Amino acid sequence: MASPWTGIIEDARHYPSPHNSQPIVVRVEDDRTATVFYDLRRGLPAESFGIPFGHVCAGVFLAGLDVVARAHGFAVQERLDHAEMDFGRLDADPGSDDRLHRLGTVALRPRAATADDREALARFLARRTSRRPYDATLVDESAIEAVSAIASAAGQRFRTTADRAVVEEIVRVNQETLFDDLRHDAVHEEILHWLRFSKRQAAETGDGLSAETMLMPGPVLRFAMEHRGLWEAPGVGGLFRRVYLSTMRGVRQLGWLEGPFSSPAEYVEDDYRRNTAAVGAYADALRAIDEPSRLRLVLRRWYNAAVPKWVRDRVARRDRVGGVVGHVRPLVEHGTDVVLIASPVDVEVFDRLGGQRALRRWSSRGRTGRVDLVRVPEGDHSLFSPLMRQAVLSEVRSRVASTFPVHA
Repeated sequence: MASPWTGIIEDARHYPSPHNSQPIVVRVEDDRTATVFYDLRRGLPAESFGIPFGHVCAGVFLAGLDVVARAHGFAVQERLDHAEMDFGRLDADPGSDDRLHRLGTVALRPRAATADDREALARFLARRTSRRPYDATLVDESAIEAVSAIASAAGQRFRTTADRAVVEEIVRVNQETLFDDLRHDAVHEEILHWLRFSKRQAAETGDGLSAETMLMPGPVLRFAMEHRGLWEAPGVGGLFRRVYLSTMRGVRQLGWLEGPFSSPAEYVEDDYRRNTAAVGAYADALRAIDEPSRLRLVLRRWYNAAVPKWVRDRVARRDRVGGVVGHVRPLVEHGTDVVLIASPVDVEVFDRLGGQRALRRWSSRGRTGRVDLVRVPEGDHSLFSPLMRQAVLSEVRSRVASTFPVHA
């Protein structure tokens, strides 16, 4: 009798991975259990946040494995290790066979496959990663609400923007990131290792980034990547940049998730498994959006027709409780000090939502608490930056020390 792992792994191997590096290795122990590893030789340790991306890749594989196994008639139970990946051991002994980082074990438990399970598998197998240009179409609001409901059920927050200036700036930063990476020898070598400059090369390796999917002729891409100094040269450098930027044309809207993301456990498990929703919750959320009541439709049409768009946008940005003042009032009026540690992008949102008014109103301690804003010019919202993390630690420690002084 064939092992159930044969069909499950055959389908699960279609998971997406950074640079299409396909680093996950599965060792079948018996018909019901397997050990999952990350092949360190296929990681991206040189790139910014390459190690967190490795853990994220593991989480993506495990989530895909769950989808696949359900359609094959099994539920997956995980026992994960969450240890840090040590790429340094490859540098210490390049010839070592100790290249597999153990992620944990998975076990199959029989269950009845449903029609929804089989449909989910079909969608998983139909998924493709694409660098094709977009068509500048905004995502329907009902789809955004549906994604937001799913993210909220998983302990995350989904955000999106269609502000043209913001979108163009983020696309520009994305583009400049590649040019900055190319200045670093280790990152440049890592990118070159995964580029595939012809159909034949891509077919032979079965992995990596194909020039064809990046909409660039293989010889042109090879020449550009092997002569990175030309990217900075007058004239030619501008041409290379325009060609690369053309692969991003048509981007009209951006979306992102916000939530815990600071440890291997969070890198791997920041998906639906963090906080499983009640049965039917996703369907109920989607049904409320796809089948709104007649009253809701009438009110929505009236609101959209009667209220100018700039007013609707302002109301949406200020949230339900009235911006910063509304958020902090319940705290400061009960004597709590509020300290906001903010990166430049956070400061911009803080100011737009009335933050300066909150600072003026509660700038000094009286019978209430106070509001303070700590700016970190080189910081970032997600706490990736060491400077931002250090600023948070220093501020928390100083506040705790002043509130609870230790007397000798």
